[in-house]
Amino acid sequence: MNQQVPIEGRGDIEGRRREREEAARNDAEPPAVQQRVENNNQPQWRLFSCIEAVLLNGRAHPENVSVNDYLRRNLLDDIDLDQRLLRASMFAFVQRCEEYINDVNALNRIFATTEYQVYKVFATAYPLLFREGILNLQRWQQADEVVKAGLQVNIRGQRDGGRLWIIVTNMLNDALDVALERAAQTAASAVEIKGVYDSIYDAKWSYVMSGYRREPLGMKVFNGKPQRIWTEAEVDITPDPANLDARVPERPNGLEIFVLTSEKGWPYDRFASRDVNIRKNNFKHVYIRREIMRVWYIIQRGLQTWWVEKTARRTPIHIVIGTPGIGKSYGVGSFLLHSLLHFNDGMLDVVAYFVGKIAYLIYNKKPGEEGRVERYKVPEDAVDAIAALVSKKKKGHIIVDIGKRLLTPPDELCHLSWGITVLTSPDTAHYEEWAKDTGGRRIIINCDDVRDMKAFVAWKKLCVLSEEVPRDKTRQQLKEELESEWKIVEERIDMVGPLPRFVFSAPDYDERLESVRKEARQLDSDNGKKYDKIISKSKGWQNDKVTHKLVKIVRVSSGTVNVESYRCRSLSVNIWNMLICTLFGILIVEMTSKEIIMSDESVGANAFERLALLSLLFPRVFKVIANNLKYLRRGREIADRRSILNDMAPQQLRLIGQKALPAAQQRPIERCEHMVLYLPATGNEPVVDGFFFVEGRLRRNRDGTAPPTTPNIAVLLQVTKSERHPTTTDKVQKFRENIASYFSDWNTFSGNMAWEMIYINSVNGGTITHRQLCGGPPDRDRGEDGGPLGPQTFWESIDQFQVTLKETMQAELIQAYRRESGMRDAPALMGLAGRRRAREEVVEGRGDVAMDDVEGGEDA
Repeated sequence: MNQQVPIEGRGDIEGRRREREEAARNDAEPPAVQQRVENNNQPQWRLFSCIEAVLLNGRAHPENVSVNDYLRRNLLDDIDLDQRLLRASMFAFVQRCEEYINDVNALNRIFATTEYQVYKVFATAYPLLFREGILNLQRWQQADEVVKAGLQVNIRGQRDGGRLWIIVTNMLNDALDVALERAAQTAASAVEIKGVYDSIYDAKWSYVMSGYRREPLGMKVFNGKPQRIWTEAEVDITPDPANLDARVPERPNGLEIFVLTSEKGWPYDRFASRDVNIRKNNFKHVYIRREIMRVWYIIQRGLQTWWVEKTARRTPIHIVIGTPGIGKSYGVGSFLLHSLLHFNDGMLDVVAYFVGKIAYLIYNKKPGEEGRVERYKVPEDAVDAIAALVSKKKKGHIIVDIGKRLLTPPDELCHLSWGITVLTSPDTAHYEEWAKDTGGRRIIINCDDVRDMKAFVAWKKLCVLSEEVPRDKTRQQLKEELESEWKIVEERIDMVGPLPRFVFSAPDYDERLESVRKEARQLDSDNGKKYDKIISKSKGWQNDKVTHKLVKIVRVSSGTVNVESYRCRSLSVNIWNMLICTLFGILIVEMTSKEIIMSDESVGANAFERLALLSLLFPRVFKVIANNLKYLRRGREIADRRSILNDMAPQQLRLIGQKALPAAQQRPIERCEHMVLYLPATGNEPVVDGFFFVEGRLRRNRDGTAPPTTPNIAVLLQVTKSERHPTTTDKVQKFRENIASYFSDWNTFSGNMAWEMIYINSVNGGTITHRQLCGGPPDRDRGEDGGPLGPQTFWESIDQFQVTLKETMQAELIQAYRRESGMRDAPALMGLAGRRRAREEVVEGRGDVAMDDVEGGEDA
């Protein structure tokens, strides 16, 4: 076996042959490769450039190059090698080629090629550098003498190791010099923005307190910092998935939000760089709510363990995930920046902020040094500047605001020793691949709750900084204006969801509402199925353009410490209704297509069973159900009673909308509404699955006359597959307590209320034929002295009815579905004006509204 070692520069012995080889190789290589080699004459190294790229000097990785390709490219294909060796990679070949080739001349020809020499250096040195964690030029710069001495010993221990060590160190040091020069040039290209640092650091504070009954909306605005800000325990509310929709107690009055005002704006707004007054005024204020404070507490804890206590094993990296439009960039990003500058008495030297195609470096003030903000129009230049700061042992933190113009965090950031916070939507394409290398904790941020947004509406009108409030306005005028403004915002929230980006601006709201309707109309049988699962609360975020306009995420516990997850919910009741109606349309088409193998009875019953009470939102379906009710007599009764639904005129049998009952942290509904389907937020509401109220004046005697007293009627609904559905006094009492807490005007509205229960039996189950009983001890108080009824007496007062899907009504049901698929005039698809019109028609007893007369109609 030949052990001859090539002499450095041996390829130049036959100079003319070397020139021919180089020319032939260039001709054989694709233009892209040629361009890359040419560019290597003037390398554009950066501090984050990989050691791998430096050692390969622009060539493909040897693992991706076969021996056969190498020989052909270097005009060495006349060398006779085994086929298996020809298929091997150059990474393996350069380490053992002398074991396979005995021809000295052939070996010398191979050793003389530049490509072989580059791969030999790489295969020898890179594994040793990798083992020491030296993956980029900055790590090479930071490697101490002990590490480099160890590398020198290991590389010199290889054959021809002395020469290899010189080559490797020269290549890395030359590249590092270029990178440092580039970093210096980059720093010089930064543009300082005057006055911005002080505006951020000294941002003005104000806050909103609730509990002032005589003030507009019960709220009052104060200047300065709140005397007390919510504790971490107060804001860290993360339910288990099973309790996600459970109703929690109303939070007490007190601090609602606080507001930071920077006269120069914030990074999200590019510091009002366009200098438009309207833009500047809109974007210089950011309001901070409990969820944002929770994010800061988590990040602050990571900073403390890394920079102060020095107990963390890795840099604090966090990925803040929230529904698009809730203010991650505007609120979270701005507050994080302000808080980072003040962290531990200004401990951090620099905060970097990447947004769109711009990056800012905010240099904190230090003794003898003023704070400043520098703007980089090329984010890569900012990365180089950060690398230079890290090499100088500066402390800092990086905020990356993901958006349309910045889809993922810069890869090079993961090699730094600074913490990173990424602000992103739930679309995993923005962060998942990046996070595989960096790790990081996910922080799920919920949407604003109604009280947050109500407080901001109050702040805008009442704050002393606002120029919108003339001094000559009376308190009553101000109160009326503010209540009117809040009512408008509240209606917008009901329609498009709790998204500050869209509910505080009329043009943005109108555009969003139209966009929501458009996206809902475009759902079909293929993409609609995933929303069916979202409605049933069993599906996660879908990375498409439709999801973020229809769905929000809600934080839940994953069961693992410091690991958060989320579930999807519709953004608003209106959107939920739109999805329901769209899914019904899809369902009807699917069921109709199955008629060749299914009877009308099966088609109608299956459709109703799948979405149960929501079918009642369709007037024609509601009428079919009402017309097929059967009374369940009490023990001694010999005659049937009539349901209020039987007393109503056909045109009055219309639910005008659907509302979810208050869920976690939500206030009671201000007033009960007639003919609105109320559905519990939890899946385990005792006694009922839903209910609605009917005006007592619609009650009629058998002869058609009105009774002397007309209390409101509550119609309770329960879907069941069983032939029995008894309850208990405990459940009945819990239901009564719940329903009283759902509505602010319950005591007034429910006076002398009459009650009905309708059991809806599904197609594949048993049929209820007898009155359902309430188990438990007898009541001590039967309400005879004017006091409240006990649960047993209350249950006995309820008239019970039943309807089953196994009777002749099923053919009527499928016909109703068919008509609905063509008409689509359920209240769910109407705008607010359309819903008001429908309510008036129910009250006045007018006939069905033609589609052209209903706002939204087919295009809703």
